Amino acid sequence: MNTRNNMILWTLLIPLALLLGGCVKAAPVASSGSVGAAWPAMPEPGPTPPFSVPESHQFKLSNGVPVTFVQVGTIPMVQLQLNIHSGSASDPKGKSGVASLAAAMLKEGTSEHTALELSEQLLDLSSGIGMGASLEYSSASVRCLEDKLGPTLALLSEMLRRSTFAPDDVERLREQRRSSLLAEKDRLPSLGYKAFRRLVYGDAYAGRSGRGTLGSIDAITRDDMVAWHARAWIPENASVVLVGRMNLDSAEAMLEEHLGGWSAGDFPQSVAMDPVPATELSPAVPSYEPEPRKATTVYWIDRPGAAQSYVTVGQSAPAWDAQLQAARSLGNSALGGQFTARLNMNLREDKGYTYGARSSVSGLTQGGAFRARASVKTATTAPALTEFMYEIRGIIGERLISDEEFAAGQGRSLQGYPSNFEGIRGVLGQFASADARRRPEGWLAGYRDRVSVVTREQAQAQLGSIVDPEQLVIVIVGDYAAVGSEVEALELGPMVMLDDEGFPLPSKETGD
Repeated sequence: MNTRNNMILWTLLIPLALLLGGCVKAAPVASSGSVGAAWPAMPEPGPTPPFSVPESHQFKLSNGVPVTFVQVGTIPMVQLQLNIHSGSASDPKGKSGVASLAAAMLKEGTSEHTALELSEQLLDLSSGIGMGASLEYSSASVRCLEDKLGPTLALLSEMLRRSTFAPDDVERLREQRRSSLLAEKDRLPSLGYKAFRRLVYGDAYAGRSGRGTLGSIDAITRDDMVAWHARAWIPENASVVLVGRMNLDSAEAMLEEHLGGWSAGDFPQSVAMDPVPATELSPAVPSYEPEPRKATTVYWIDRPGAAQSYVTVGQSAPAWDAQLQAARSLGNSALGGQFTARLNMNLREDKGYTYGARSSVSGLTQGGAFRARASVKTATTAPALTEFMYEIRGIIGERLISDEEFAAGQGRSLQGYPSNFEGIRGVLGQFASADARRRPEGWLAGYRDRVSVVTREQAQAQLGSIVDPEQLVIVIVGDYAAVGSEVEALELGPMVMLDDEGFPLPSKETGD
């Protein structure tokens, strides 16, 4: 071996030897005669740190729009969210996606500026404006420097009042949405969640996709989007949350200047609307009756050759309840609401089937859902499902929530709460969410009180009232040919094959 090769070899070996030597020196030493105690005991959690939710101030603009203002921070930044209290739950039947598309169109050009010009102006200001729609509300978000709030709000006002919904832009946005929906077919969690929602809620309320389907997107016309905007995006249906270091008087003056004169008739296309009083214009959520539960059934969306299976196990749950939501959340915490919960410690830490398994109990205005889920290796689909059932049955059966599990979940909820208010963005997120969801007055400040008074028995009772192992919806997105027979052999319930939208496929036996 020549000299050059020797030098290369030693260059590689010397760092390796040092690393190994360092590892030997750094090995922990057993403490005071205890052979097995390699590490000191974990420290006990300290007392709950003092924390107060930032104080908020409420006022109304001259057009009646209610405003929540929170003065926080030391840097010259402002964040704002305009909430519109109508969302995709109010989409017309057969045209899911209207609220979402109408919101997106507000950045696609006005009577004064094209979409590109709007984008360039925001870039020059170092500001950002985002638009979107969720289930029961739509929103416009603003972030900017304090001294750029005026011109940024002027652009927001322009989008609200003078968007043109140009036909070419409508078609371009429609094509983008169509491509996005097609891409979702390759994302197993998206398919599984969409199917689960449809099976739990039916073809209404939260059962429909807020982003629409390929069929509904094609059915939506420009006039549908215009009509939605004219009826939903009006002052009578809006509220504002603003967070920043600026003082209350400056905030009120700036909002009044740019949004105080906004009225339902400002949108040019609104003149073509029927003469309905503004207070009756905003789309309302249709009344909804939760789908009745039935015996546990396994639903499968086939993805031949998939390396993983996305597994969802759940069922319908009661609607959101201000008094009971904390107990429901703490009950779920032991099952799958945190890293050290039973599902994750079993499927990830013990079995190695997944990178993470979680569960949640959601509460919406008209209905909720319990949902446990994980992406698992295809070969472990059936064993993973067995463990899901083992943990779900156990926590409401013979292995109830322990005092230690409850204390850990309650402590995490209490001590982790202040982190939700980190930075201006965090503060806005908390106050804007409470505003959009119409939470009771003092909801944020009362969080710790609500969580602190919950007992283990109450949390256990709430979880037990929601979860019934004999009436579960099980959705699997994965390679049926590879592991379908193993899942069927578990005999959890009948197997129903679904299409990509969550609708049953014709039975192989009957063709129905």
